[in-house]
Amino acid sequence: MAAERKLKAEIDRTLKKVVEGQDIFEDLWNQVHDCENPNQREKLEGELKKEIKKLQRLREQIKSWIAGADIKDKEPLMVARRSIERDMERFKVCERESKIKGINKVHNDPKEKAKDEARDWINSTVEAVTVKIEEREFELEELQGSVKKRQKPPPRIAELETIIGFLRLHIDAMEKVLRCIDNEAIQPDELDDLKGEYEMFLSEERDDVEGYSLDDMYGELLDRFEVEHEAPVAAKALNKVQKKEEEARERE
Repeated sequence: MAAERKLKAEIDRTLKKVVEGQDIFEDLWNQVHDCENPNQREKLEGELKKEIKKLQRLREQIKSWIAGADIKDKEPLMVARRSIERDMERFKVCERESKIKGINKVHNDPKEKAKDEARDWINSTVEAVTVKIEEREFELEELQGSVKKRQKPPPRIAELETIIGFLRLHIDAMEKVLRCIDNEAIQPDELDDLKGEYEMFLSEERDDVEGYSLDDMYGELLDRFEVEHEAPVAAKALNKVQKKEEEARERE
């Protein structure tokens, strides 16, 4: 009984720290996006990174409690974990935007403006797909927790695992599109058809894995992924050859 009270007190303290940490994170998040001074923004982003790392450590502790058998009511823990993971995704977006846009970028260039709009759409789409993943993961965890020993798992568990993997492929593909936009392997106006596909995909209540395959949705854009991936590999190989030739000349 004493051990249970001690565990409950520790959980309560941790959940309180999560709330406090997320309040700080939210305040810093708003400051970062309102700040126009490059140096000040960089400092705020550093503080934001520290806070998300604190929340990640709390998340690891929460995950261990969820996985254990000592706690009956795990709902508050699961809510806290999902909330932290949403902030983790928000931080990734912030970090990505800082790397891509740069603070001193000229915004009145129509070409850069189009690229910015494409990046914003990609980031918001990744967030929407991430929400779908979180919802399916929550359902999966509940189902797995309800299965007793030696009981045959319901078919929905395997179905959810497939769906989650499918959705993660979409996030990976969107991140590749983002890199292609940065490298100008794909132009912003080439995303029009893809935007329409994702608008339908995200509005679907059911998970149509077959109807929204990457091949169907991305079409020839998939070929650009390969080019974008192969170019740095080829450049790296060429650099190695050139370095060996230089070393050979030096030995002569």
